[in-house]
Amino acid sequence: LKSHFVRFCLWGVPHREMVDLVAQTFKFVYFDLDLCSLSERHRLHLSALKVVKPQPRDEQVIAFFDLCEQYSNVAVVISSISGLPFCTPEDIQSGERLFTRLWNEYTCFEGLAWEPLHAQPGASITLDYEEFQMEQSASTYEDYLKHSAINLSRKPYPTGLGLSYPTIRYKDNRLNFMMMRHFAQVSAMHMIDRRRRVRHLMNR
Repeated sequence: LKSHFVRFCLWGVPHREMVDLVAQTFKFVYFDLDLCSLSERHRLHLSALKVVKPQPRDEQVIAFFDLCEQYSNVAVVISSISGLPFCTPEDIQSGERLFTRLWNEYTCFEGLAWEPLHAQPGASITLDYEEFQMEQSASTYEDYLKHSAINLSRKPYPTGLGLSYPTIRYKDNRLNFMMMRHFAQVSAMHMIDRRRRVRHLMNR
C-alpha cells in the first residue's frame, strides 16, 4: 500500500490512531472533513437540534490539523454548506476567523469545498423550510426539470458552481447578502494564494 493514494471522507474528527496508521501505511492521504458550518456555535446548535449529525468543537478541529501537519504525505479539505438555517452575522464572522487561521497556519489544509444550500428533491428541509424562515426556488417536478433542461442545453455540460440548481435562501435579504459576500470572499482566498500553496505541496 506504500505506492497507493487514498481518500477518506470523514463524518467526524478521527482518532489519532487512525491518522497515524493511514499516514504510515499509504503513499499519500487525503482527508475530507465534513463540517456543516465553519462557525462552532452554528454547527453545535444545529447538532443539538438533531438536524445534522454530531459536530466537533473548534478545538477538536485544530487538534486534528495539528496532527495532520506532522505528516508530509497528508492533506485535508473541509466540505461544508453555505447558508444553513439559524446562521447569524456573528456566525459568518466566526467562520471566517476559523478559515483564515487554518489557511494561514496549516500547509496540509488544501481548502474548502462548499456550495450554497440546495433544494434537493425529497430532502426534509424542502418540506420544513418555512419553519426556518427560509424560502426555496423549486418545489415541483417541473421546477426541477427546468434546471436540468438549462444544464443540458449548455455545451459542454457545466460542472461545480457552473451548474444551475435550485437553492434554499433566507427570507431575510440582508442575511442573504451577507452570506453571498461571505461565500465570495472565502472562495476568493483560495485563488489568491493557490499558486504558492501548489508549489509548496509539489515539493513536500
